[in-house]
Amino acid sequence: MKHNHFAIVSAKQVGRVLDAYPHLAREAVEQAYLSHGRGETVNPPSAFLALERNRVIALQAATRHPPAVGCKLIASWPGNIQKNKPRASAVIVINDPETGEQVALLEGGQISSARTAASAVLAASHLDNADFPARSLAIIGGGVIAANVVETFAREGRHFHSVGCFDAIDENGRAFSSRVASRCGWRVEVLETLDAALEADMVVFATTAAKPYVMPPYAFRPGQLVLHLSLRDIGPELLLGAENVLDDIDHCLTAGTSPHLAEQLIGDRRFVTGTLAQVMTGVVTIDRRKPVIFSPFGLGVLDLTLAYAVWQCAEADGLALHLEDFIGGTDRWA
Repeated sequence: MKHNHFAIVSAKQVGRVLDAYPHLAREAVEQAYLSHGRGETVNPPSAFLALERNRVIALQAATRHPPAVGCKLIASWPGNIQKNKPRASAVIVINDPETGEQVALLEGGQISSARTAASAVLAASHLDNADFPARSLAIIGGGVIAANVVETFAREGRHFHSVGCFDAIDENGRAFSSRVASRCGWRVEVLETLDAALEADMVVFATTAAKPYVMPPYAFRPGQLVLHLSLRDIGPELLLGAENVLDDIDHCLTAGTSPHLAEQLIGDRRFVTGTLAQVMTGVVTIDRRKPVIFSPFGLGVLDLTLAYAVWQCAEADGLALHLEDFIGGTDRWA
């Protein structure tokens, strides 16, 4: 990399890039998973700053393809939802891997949401039964990320006979339905009970739950696909009878996630089927006689790979703001 300036890509410009290149997130996420599976990345544990229910998380990463080092700093304030404000806000810094110099700063909330949705849809394309694909979709937790998941499904040409949303706050479910209808034209039924949502062929969890609430006697049925994006909704007992696909085993079995609780419950990791990259490359096959649960911890390499792609598109399209004097002089003694 050779840079004579520091680039800033604002929320408006990130949105313009993602709209102009509708498959950018899916392609970046797929690239990142495969690269991570080949051992071409560095992705240390995330750093958590916990402030009661609020959190600030630092996700650091380095990738060989693309050649970049960086960090996403994301704040999650669940109470913002009641104020009609975004729950999460984020920035992503990209460093030059040759010099360590910071070369770009991007608004990260949209990138984080887009990569989470792309991860879910990519997982569904590999984990759903191709011979008997899911006919019904239910969303549990009607927020922005869940809306992005549905919109990404629509963008990728996936169709369902029925789509429903359950949220503990009815107003959120109605807002979710309205947004999805306006963005992609899909009709979303506002479901009145959790039980109704759990009947769907494909279930997406996208909540702010801090501990499991889907406990026995709830049970997932054979062949049901669960995209457990929020990681802490499902009781560990329910994971033990399922095919469990993670994005990274060591990362996911931390921080009180449902898979982490399952490991603590039985004392080992034999309930883990493998990683999504292993499924994508055919190293691991899925037993469709069981429920299939995808639990992605959310890897920094996904954010970095997509942020790099957004930055490059913003540069090519003349959307990035350049600050000439943001970083110190190039001379050591300057």
